[in-house]
Amino acid sequence: MTHPTPTRNDQPAQRISVSDHAIVRWLERNNLVDVAQLRAQLAASLEKSCAAATQLHAHEYYVRRDGFRFVVNGGVLVTMYPEKSKTSRLKKRRHEEQED
Repeated sequence: MTHPTPTRNDQPAQRISVSDHAIVRWLERNNLVDVAQLRAQLAASLEKSCAAATQLHAHEYYVRRDGFRFVVNGGVLVTMYPEKSKTSRLKKRRHEEQED
């Protein structure tokens, strides 16, 4: 069993959490993932949909592809999640409630 390392004032040290950004950078810098290649692949796969949205002067929009919903804001892919995720169901429910 491990014990927390005491700090200067003999208070136990807090456990550190690790951000997604730190994980991505660690994977990239240890040559486990080529982030630039992934970025290019994602951009290429959404290119036609994004071009169509741009012609419609859309600033924020969703692209549905391969069972995922990609969220684009200002020409930047900001997140994505499975089409049938809890997040998408909650957002749909909130939208429906706002319409009532």
